[in-house]
Amino acid sequence: MNWNKTHTFKIAPVVDGVYDGHTNTKVMVHTGEFTTHPAWNDYTLPDIPVKVLDTDIDAAGQVCMSNNDPHMRTFDGNNYECQYGGEFVLYKHTTLPVQVHAFFKPCNGGYAYCNCAVSVMSGGDVFIVDTCKPGTGLKQITAKRPMRVGLVGCEDGQLRVESLNGGKHFKVYLPTGGYVDIMVYRYGHDDFMNVQIHPGAKDFNRTVGLCGTLNHDKSDDFLTKDGRTEPVSSNPKDFAMSWRVQPQYSIYNGPPASQLQFSKRSTSRSNYCRCSAETNDANSIVQCGYAENIVKCPGDDNFSSREHQKCRRRRAAEESGQGNDDVLETRVFEYDIYHTVPEPSWKNNWTNATAAQFCETFMANTSTGKSCKSVPGANTEDPIKGCIEDIYLTGSTEWAPAALQAIKSSCLGELEKNSSIWVTNNETGTCSCDDTFAGADCSIDTSAVPTIYYLPGDGLCKTRSRPCARSPVYGGTFLDNKNLTCKVEIQEVTAGKPQSSAANVELMAAEFVHFQEVICPLPRPRHHKRSAECTGPPIYRYGISVSNNKAQFSNATYLITFDDKCVSCRNNDPNSCRLKSDACTIDCSCYADGEENVDDRCRTCNTTYSNSTWFRKHDFCLVDGTCYALCQLDPKNSGKVCYPNASVHQWTATEGILKIF
Repeated sequence: MNWNKTHTFKIAPVVDGVYDGHTNTKVMVHTGEFTTHPAWNDYTLPDIPVKVLDTDIDAAGQVCMSNNDPHMRTFDGNNYECQYGGEFVLYKHTTLPVQVHAFFKPCNGGYAYCNCAVSVMSGGDVFIVDTCKPGTGLKQITAKRPMRVGLVGCEDGQLRVESLNGGKHFKVYLPTGGYVDIMVYRYGHDDFMNVQIHPGAKDFNRTVGLCGTLNHDKSDDFLTKDGRTEPVSSNPKDFAMSWRVQPQYSIYNGPPASQLQFSKRSTSRSNYCRCSAETNDANSIVQCGYAENIVKCPGDDNFSSREHQKCRRRRAAEESGQGNDDVLETRVFEYDIYHTVPEPSWKNNWTNATAAQFCETFMANTSTGKSCKSVPGANTEDPIKGCIEDIYLTGSTEWAPAALQAIKSSCLGELEKNSSIWVTNNETGTCSCDDTFAGADCSIDTSAVPTIYYLPGDGLCKTRSRPCARSPVYGGTFLDNKNLTCKVEIQEVTAGKPQSSAANVELMAAEFVHFQEVICPLPRPRHHKRSAECTGPPIYRYGISVSNNKAQFSNATYLITFDDKCVSCRNNDPNSCRLKSDACTIDCSCYADGEENVDDRCRTCNTTYSNSTWFRKHDFCLVDGTCYALCQLDPKNSGKVCYPNASVHQWTATEGILKIF
């Protein structure tokens, strides 16, 4: 239709994150089939030469690190300490809606701070790995609680996450061509993490936060949030504290309100489109999005896709005003703003020389240390400095494995980017796991029995808030296979009475979300009590266990479902459930004080009168299913009024009232 007009096309390179040099390529343009304009039918223009510049090399070796406890390194290589508590902006892109927040809490008896969580936001998508314990200062609860892992925001649905090493290693890919590397490890009885941000081609000269400005200039790294450049030092307190996050901007439980508004109104993130396949069809469908010029690895994307499905179901239910069983587990990040670490000093006969000798020997004698020493661009010096600093802060070598993890992360990052050291083998593209192991990296033991840690809502499901037809189950390690099964024991409970009905047991397929979460159906008992036998609304107790192979089941964890309008339960012990004194239970159903009977609106729940029977309103008429007050006029303008002394169910003429008198 527009054959005689000029058309302009913008082209962009695909950012692959690989140091593979500049490339000479070409753009080919041709038309489709045009029977009405034979001159333009299947016409091919001359090739247009294009030189693609490899700007990934600008970020070679420029990795921002927050390695416990937490030793910081900016993109440009400044090392410093950040021994303060709270939520901090680790990295923020200045033109794209992308940022990474780190969460620091006291560890090692209060001598230092540690990364206990990291949250990655891209537009309205937020992914979190959270191992933080409840409590503030040193008074933190140490009871076993699994990591909170997954999407706590899915407005755009484009954030991609890979899960490796049995759920102890995560890579979150950013629309800049870079990625966030999160490695979780155990220290004592708790989990902590190292965080490294590998920048992409779109990050150069566009980063702020604790990671500094990526521009190969160390002098301007300590740029505060209000635009001041602090002097380079090993403990830049003013710089660090300027990036501590105020509660209204936290991304601990999802994107803040300001980001959601931006995400909904922004159109700048649909800049890139690509054909789904090579085709001559002018009407072919294209894929568009603000990350469509970022290369996607052919890895396993089940973690991201299932997290998005769950998150979207939850969001759809919230927007419709209905409750939903795709529960978003929320937590409160607590920290003591007044807590400070003591002034460090060498302890337990350690010196800088002996600490350096230990750390260098420790790293050099490991397979990771030996292998990574020969990888160009891999950072082994900064983790060794962090190892020395840990001994200085704590007086022990217990944190040395954290430094080794940092070397491993840096090494793997450079191996992925530097194509000059790759060995290509087209015959072995995937891992072949032994019989009892699974996963993309064969790190999951399929014979291990999973463990359930807890259920959302402390094991209580209120039917006025959600359907309670299924429940998330948190634990691990769960396997994504056809044998993933929920075993559910169902009992009907009577409020205020210790006895309960006999348990029925059902086996049902579990829905896999990720390695630490499955969703189990909650079937209703086959036999219900008759109305004459009801003393309250039905309460069900479920004992839930999970198996990866339909044979070996985890421990059972209990959930109680109840109508919270009439029943209160303090915990998932059925003996704690009681009928509320400010509600009525009539014919097995629950009614609030003052609530009308839908079949007879002149009858109400009146707890002053009774908790188990309807109260008949005095001086009211029930006409055609509607309740009218004494002397209220017929809305049909018949001239008649409600007069119960004459008739409860019919309108009464005014002359009839006079006759009564």
